[in-house]
Amino acid sequence: LRVHGRRPSRVMSKAHGAFICSSMTDDQPVGMTVEEGFVHSSTSNPIRADRGLWTTALWTWRMWLTVQPLLGLPGLWLVQFLRLVVFVLLTLPVLGPQFVRYLTHPRVLKNIVYGPSIRHQLDIYLPDTPGPHPVVIFVSGGAWLIGYKCWPYLQALVLRANGVLVICPDYRNFPQSSINGMVTDVDAGVAWTLSNLSRLEGDPHNVTLVGQSAGAHLVAMVVAQRAALEADGDD
Repeated sequence: LRVHGRRPSRVMSKAHGAFICSSMTDDQPVGMTVEEGFVHSSTSNPIRADRGLWTTALWTWRMWLTVQPLLGLPGLWLVQFLRLVVFVLLTLPVLGPQFVRYLTHPRVLKNIVYGPSIRHQLDIYLPDTPGPHPVVIFVSGGAWLIGYKCWPYLQALVLRANGVLVICPDYRNFPQSSINGMVTDVDAGVAWTLSNLSRLEGDPHNVTLVGQSAGAHLVAMVVAQRAALEADGDD
């Protein structure tokens, strides 16, 4: 799905408008690098800076307790969880080094805030070459339950190395939100990206939306929703 043309901002707009530029300094000096133009970003810490470790840990624990009765703890859920642990251990020799690269890469900006929720943050993969760059907004999957912005790090690192600006927005998962809320979050992440393309040195005429699994569903819902608004004349 592509946002391609002279007015990409019409496709995604007006979602969480008050937060669209919340992570950019309003008085960014001339000559400041893209990395220096953001606040609340992190090189390797996966914790959102304005929430902190303790708040994040309590929120994670509360969400975990909420979802356990729905998943049938400790029966089938525990078996599936153990299978997932084994899968992760088997893939560590291949995926582990690249994940460390994601955590420590100086051109990967993490935890950029685009909205009020603890999940309203995104990662930015900056190319090494001068812009304007083609842009990919990559929304990860996770069965609407375990989606997270770092899941597409393998694809994003490869795209970044080939001169593509990649944005990976996070979004609320179940049980924190319904599908409608997830769609709203993705819409807000896309709107934030389109509003900040000039500072990110992205090409506003070459923006591609990519979704994987549940993320593909949410991206399709966002595009359909915005297309319906345009058809009704609501810009």
